[in-house]
Amino acid sequence: VKSVPNDPVNGLNCNYPPQSGKCSLSQPVGATFTLNAVNATTSIFGGWGGACIGCGSNPNCLISTDLNLVCSATFNQILPVRLGNTDYLTILDAYVTVAIDSVMKIQATAFTGGFTLDKNIQLTLDGGYNADYSAKSGTSTIAGTVTIQKGSLIVDRLIIR
Repeated sequence: VKSVPNDPVNGLNCNYPPQSGKCSLSQPVGATFTLNAVNATTSIFGGWGGACIGCGSNPNCLISTDLNLVCSATFNQILPVRLGNTDYLTILDAYVTVAIDSVMKIQATAFTGGFTLDKNIQLTLDGGYNADYSAKSGTSTIAGTVTIQKGSLIVDRLIIR
């Protein structure tokens, strides 16, 4: 979370985890500024709480300091594997839920450990996605053995080592 304007004395530039456990900002009474929630590579802004709850899911929250205010920002973790509308920590976690031919979107990251495909389905591992799955930005890597016992596997932008 950052403040705009963000001057070095009274501004806020809070990275997670903050060193003190929370971030604070001092402004003179009557000052107006904006809190800006900035997505990280593994999380996306989910909404404001506390005195900023009225800003909802807008990442830019205009604040007027007439009282001591406490605002909170919620960020939701984006896991590196997406199947449909659900995110998973590993390819195997997603695979165990699959019952029909499916496409898994995989972030451009490295996974450790292999897995066995043992369902009579066609699985596509579509790798190389950025953190919010909006575009492809590289390749995904699996450091392990992928065994196909049943079904078929199609891969795109995936390195298996």
